[in-house]
Amino acid sequence: MEITFVPAFEDSPGNPARCHVPTGRIEINNAVWPFLTPEQQEFVLHHEVGHYRLQTFNEQAADHYALQRLALKKRNSLWNFITSVRTISKNDPQRVRAAERSALQIAAKTGSRQAQQLLNRQYANADGSRQSIKWGAWLLMTVIMITIYLLTKIKKL
Repeated sequence: MEITFVPAFEDSPGNPARCHVPTGRIEINNAVWPFLTPEQQEFVLHHEVGHYRLQTFNEQAADHYALQRLALKKRNSLWNFITSVRTISKNDPQRVRAAERSALQIAAKTGSRQAQQLLNRQYANADGSRQSIKWGAWLLMTVIMITIYLLTKIKKL
């Protein structure tokens, strides 16, 4: 895979990177890249590699690929993933919702009861609609932070 820095993307100036799916060639938008956090840069690279490895133009599939590479590897990885998707997608509701759900599923698999409860409450509707709970956003952040904290303590044992 080849990565090149381009001064700016004239056709999509806010896009931090893009991938030529057939070849895997990744172009980085140098007008945007320096303004991303290191976590966002890491997410973007994994996301673009996901487009190539999966041979897809589907943004959510590439997000999921990135999550699989980043989840639980570093402190706050699930939270960083969600915030990266929010920032990069400019709060695209479908992508953000899919990112939240994927992160919660990982947290639930590590034993987080709160994550499982949130999944049951917010993502249980067959039509994919979200049940409204006023405290959902801060609860999500709390669940992820507690899960990460517990995982770091368990790894030290």
